[in-house]
Amino acid sequence: MSNACVDSLKPTTSPLCSRKGHLLATLKTALLIVLSQTAGLGQAASFDCAKAGTAVEKAICADKRLGRLDEVLAQNYRAMSAANIGGGALSNLRSTQRSWLAIRNQCADVNCIGKRYQERIDAVCEYPVLSGVFPSCTSSAEVDAEFKTQSAPPEAQKAPAAQPAPAVSSNAQKIKALGLPANFLDSTLYINYLGQWQPLMHCSQFLSKLLDNKKISGVDGLSRAGNPGIAIKVPGRPAVGFLFRIDGREAYLHAFEYSGNTTVLRDPADHSSAAVAMQVFASGDVP
Repeated sequence: MSNACVDSLKPTTSPLCSRKGHLLATLKTALLIVLSQTAGLGQAASFDCAKAGTAVEKAICADKRLGRLDEVLAQNYRAMSAANIGGGALSNLRSTQRSWLAIRNQCADVNCIGKRYQERIDAVCEYPVLSGVFPSCTSSAEVDAEFKTQSAPPEAQKAPAAQPAPAVSSNAQKIKALGLPANFLDSTLYINYLGQWQPLMHCSQFLSKLLDNKKISGVDGLSRAGNPGIAIKVPGRPAVGFLFRIDGREAYLHAFEYSGNTTVLRDPADHSSAAVAMQVFASGDVP
């Protein structure tokens, strides 16, 4: 699956590499194939997560709390739209909703998205009702209360020491047979989600999870221009590959490979899509 673009992993003027739009479209299609199968992780968003197109929408689908906030806002908005708040107020409700969406879509991290939802959830229910029963609205505080009871104490959320999980030992020979460099196997994998790099898990632990997953039919080692990676095959679909840039004992998700094409991840939305796909494989909840 080697070609000039793949081997260099750098921009080039060759005819093949000039088809950037095609490659990016292929990347998005491949990622959507993975992301559309995340129903097991699916959150209660108000829209179809299989059609999520922006980084913010994908973040909402990947985060349970954001998905719940989105669902509550949609419910509150529908309830107030159906109530008798008067024509002027209804027009204002709709126009401020459009403005709010534009502001929300400028967010670059989950904290920003959450804050925008908290503000809007309460704001849409502040219109006075001229007649009839006031709609039943859910407040942002009620949503927060739902998740406070589900949150583990800070001690339980701390990442374990950077070392292979116990399950890795049973797959040690299989991992060694992948032919991946030792410094990659001993690294912590990092993904870029909404513009922020964050650790996923130890590389050997990730590989062991893949090898133990009966829904995955093949795991292979990759190497493109000195960048190690992992190819994952699920029955009925082409293999997908994730390539990493090594920095000491850290490995940063760098490129995505699908159907013979390798695309370096530069756009934040593509980075976030690839990050969510990695999280799906790491969770073991593969379709």
